[in-house]
Amino acid sequence: MLPYLMVFSADFGGREQRIASGGATQGPITETLLAYAVAFSVSAAMLAMFGRVDTVNGAATARVVTLAFPASIRAALGRLLI
Repeated sequence: MLPYLMVFSADFGGREQRIASGGATQGPITETLLAYAVAFSVSAAMLAMFGRVDTVNGAATARVVTLAFPASIRAALGRLLI
């Protein structure tokens, strides 16, 4: 929710161009959900690569979510820069 508010509800420049562009992945909700999915997937892959996630359980999910939340915030800030 916070990345969506940062990118689409804040009054930054270029918002009209972002809304006016067409495409299946260019809607605000779709773009935000894709960013969450990528952040979650990359976080899970990194934790698995470093041996912090062996099986899917509550502790592993908590680690992935804890790492994915700041990653999604950084992704939103990156989208603002582009």
